[in-house]
Amino acid sequence: MVDRRPKVMERTELDTTTTRGGSLHRCIRRRLENSQRLLFQKRSLDRSSSRKTHQLKALLVVWHVVTQPRFQGKRLLIYCDNTTTLAYVNKFGGTRSPELMELANQIWTHCLATGTTLTTAYIPSGLNPADPPSRQLQEQLEWSISQETFDMINNTWGPHSIDLFASSTNAKLPRYISWQHDPNAEAQDALLQSWTHLGRPYICPPWNLIPRVLQKLKQEKIAATIIVPNWSGAIWAPTIRNLATTPPIHLPRSAVLDPRGRELGLLSKNPTWSLTAWNLSGAD
Repeated sequence: MVDRRPKVMERTELDTTTTRGGSLHRCIRRRLENSQRLLFQKRSLDRSSSRKTHQLKALLVVWHVVTQPRFQGKRLLIYCDNTTTLAYVNKFGGTRSPELMELANQIWTHCLATGTTLTTAYIPSGLNPADPPSRQLQEQLEWSISQETFDMINNTWGPHSIDLFASSTNAKLPRYISWQHDPNAEAQDALLQSWTHLGRPYICPPWNLIPRVLQKLKQEKIAATIIVPNWSGAIWAPTIRNLATTPPIHLPRSAVLDPRGRELGLLSKNPTWSLTAWNLSGAD
C-alpha cells in the first residue's frame, strides 16, 4: 500500500542568540571583512583603470599623429607628460597591459612601413601646452618676481607700460590685465585683447600659455619682456631664441615671490630649474 499521508517537512530553527561559541557572530564578522576587502579591491581597480585609460588616451594621440598623411616619412619628436606612455613607445611595447602593448606595436609597425622616425621626450605637465590652461593656472598667476628684480629689468629694457598677466596682489605696474574679473584691472584675459597700442608690455605668463603668448607677439609685431623657466628643451625654446634681441637675464630663485612677498618654493621640486627674463621682438 502507498502511504498517501502528507509528509511534514522539518525545519531546523537556528539560534541567533548564542550558537556554539558565537559561531554566527564569527560568520557575520567574516562576511563583513570580506565585503570590506572586496570594496577595497574594487576601489584599487577603479584607480588602476583610470590610470590605464589616461595612458591609453595618450598613446592614441601618438597614433593619431604618426598616421597623419603630412607626417609620413618624416622625423617626429613628440613631447608627452605620461611616463608610462613614453616607456611603451620607447621600448616597443610592454608586458602589463595587452591593449597598450598592441597599440604600441601598431605605432612602430606603421612607422617602419612608412619610413617615419619617431622620437619621444618627457615634458612636465606645467610646461605642456596641450594641458588645459586652467590646470594650475591660478597658482601660476599668483606668484611673481620681486619688485627689486622687476625694477632692474625695467631699468634695463623698459620702460614697461602694462603687466599683462597679473592680479591686484602681484601687479608690477599700475596698469595690468587680469585673467579673472578684477575691478582694478584695465581688461580681462590678455590673450583676447589687442596689444598693438599698449606700449611695451611686461609678461609673466602661466607656463602652458607661453606658446600662445609668443604667437601673439609675432602676429602683432610686439616688443616685450617675458619671464619663463630656463628650460632649453621646451617646445617654445627655439621660438624665444629667434625672437630675442639681447642675451637673456638669468634670475636667482630668491627673486620668486608669493603674493604676500615671501619667498616661494615654486621650483623646489625641480632643483635644476631657474627663471629667465627675455627681451623679445615680434617685428620682422
